[in-house]
Amino acid sequence: QPPAITWQRKFDDEGKKVAMLSMTTDILTVIPLIFKMLRLHVEGIAKNQVAVYDPLRKWMDNCYRGVPLGGLGSGSIGRSYRGYFQQFQLFPRIYEEKPILANQFSVIINLHLLS
Repeated sequence: QPPAITWQRKFDDEGKKVAMLSMTTDILTVIPLIFKMLRLHVEGIAKNQVAVYDPLRKWMDNCYRGVPLGGLGSGSIGRSYRGYFQQFQLFPRIYEEKPILANQFSVIINLHLLS
């Protein structure tokens, strides 16, 4: 039995959409940060600098993307709901969601060898 405060999920779980910033007070506390990020983003565009994070682009990052490979910015690898190693990211803003054939394996149990 795992501890009560652990993250648990069933294998057939389809996940759910997390509602971000659902409360008005949360939105009001984040407004200064939004203006600062937009100002820095516009300044970066004016200087012809490419930012790692684009606040004007929709991001699909969530807890279902996978586990980190290392420290901050080093990417992540995850599994699909069917168990395939397929969701991985090594570079910011570039996600690949296709099966990685080199990481897949099969388990075959030969009952004749067990007896």
